[in-house]
Amino acid sequence: MQDFISRFGFTTTPFTCEIRVEEYFTNEIYQHPLDHLCRTVHKRMSAALIAPAGTGKTALLRALKAKLPEARYQVHYLKVTDLSKRDLCREIAASVGAEPAGNYPALVRRLQERFSSSLDIDGMRPVVILDEAHDIRP
Repeated sequence: MQDFISRFGFTTTPFTCEIRVEEYFTNEIYQHPLDHLCRTVHKRMSAALIAPAGTGKTALLRALKAKLPEARYQVHYLKVTDLSKRDLCREIAASVGAEPAGNYPALVRRLQERFSSSLDIDGMRPVVILDEAHDIRP
């Protein structure tokens, strides 16, 4: 890959698989669930987006993240695969900047404290988006 970049005089990889959210083709079939997800976040509720592979779940979650105002929401986007509940909490803790803990209950308490302080001190509502969560173990 480095040879490709230097051969053509690029400073970064010019192409990726990711399309910027602003360049998405808008369609009502995606707008309706996006509006529902936004309302769910505004009401401080949880939601699950379940659909077959290749239907645009990740694109919809990225659009949700882009649509939430940065002045009001602190969005943490995690792409997770095959994690236990402890490892999932560790990934969330690393994402939100919470101190790691030696045991699971202490880790959960630290996450709760971090989210509470984000809301109380910064006035930011924390939002955690888990992508590829279908691989998480029960």
